[in-house]
Amino acid sequence: MKQKMMVACLILSAVSASSCATLQKSVLTGSSVGMTARVVASTAITGGGAQNFQLSAPDVDKECFDWEVRGNQLVQQHCIWTIRGNATWSPSPRRRK
Repeated sequence: MKQKMMVACLILSAVSASSCATLQKSVLTGSSVGMTARVVASTAITGGGAQNFQLSAPDVDKECFDWEVRGNQLVQQHCIWTIRGNATWSPSPRRRK
């Protein structure tokens, strides 16, 4: 059952990543891929002595711009995210049983 779920998540993320991208779709795709990676990583790590790891969020800068008139065009308010650093794997806190 877990393998079928992992395969379905991987196929879904591959299809999502190959579609046309707008800002909203890009954020949704990034979130989906991150969630899929988290699910795959958490189900792949088993056994009593295995250390659990989690994927941190990447270091990003967000810059927002107001409405703007360029010649005869009205440009909507928008934001641009710039990725400064990659996500990293880190040990997750141990849970008490």
